[in-house]
Amino acid sequence: MPGHCVFRKTYLMSPVYVLNAVLGVLPVIVFLATLVHFDSFKLLKARAVLYVIAAGAVVAIAAYFANHALLGLWPFGFADYIHFVAPLVEEALKAFIIIALIRTNRIGFVFDAVILGFATGAGFALVENFYYLQVLGVDQPALWMIRGFGTAIMHGGTTAIFAIVAHLLTLKGARVNPLLYFPGFVIAISLHSGFNFFLDYPASSTIVLMVMLAATLAAVLKRDKKSIHDWIAVDFDYHRTLLAQIRSGEFSDGKLGRFLNAVHDRFDAAGVAQ
Repeated sequence: MPGHCVFRKTYLMSPVYVLNAVLGVLPVIVFLATLVHFDSFKLLKARAVLYVIAAGAVVAIAAYFANHALLGLWPFGFADYIHFVAPLVEEALKAFIIIALIRTNRIGFVFDAVILGFATGAGFALVENFYYLQVLGVDQPALWMIRGFGTAIMHGGTTAIFAIVAHLLTLKGARVNPLLYFPGFVIAISLHSGFNFFLDYPASSTIVLMVMLAATLAAVLKRDKKSIHDWIAVDFDYHRTLLAQIRSGEFSDGKLGRFLNAVHDRFDAAGVAQ
């Protein structure tokens, strides 16, 4: 949302205005609802998703003021700004939300990262598209179809991909390391910048974006289901082995059995019960 623009007069709630508003916001909302629907475990509450959408809307407002200030300092043209600087600013602000969610353990499985990442981008896109609806007017339905299926989905998709990569890397890391967020951030900026480079070919870039995003999400969903299946299988095997040891009398000779016996020998029965 770079630059400072003068608002045009629009006729709120006119049929054309409503049509363009729907074209601009409905695709990203439907896409997000589809992601939530395909979440098999339903660990994310609807309220949490709404909070993240609201956070994305707040950073969209922050992005407007940041871009306006930086554009005044940018020594090159507006086109170069939206190609190189705007993606950096906007993806950084959206990334802060995902990092906060990761650091506060709000993201469990990878598909949770997809939903919350896309929700962040959806909130950002809603504010941006409503802003441009005031600036650009209501007489271009094709433009709003492209912004709805292209730009809005791009914002959700880039943040979702950042969330996926950041979550996977931090999940493997033994300690918190800010550098683990860098690879996903670079990917998000690159995709955003690449999309802006092809703004003159909106239909083609939108189709490529949708195909890439669908393929990425399908791969993530497949991987997430496999990892959960493997986790459940390992947990089941462990408990089955533990039960067999208890039934055969071998449990007391194992590490856990020796520990429990040591606790029993150190404390009396009344103390253990308390």
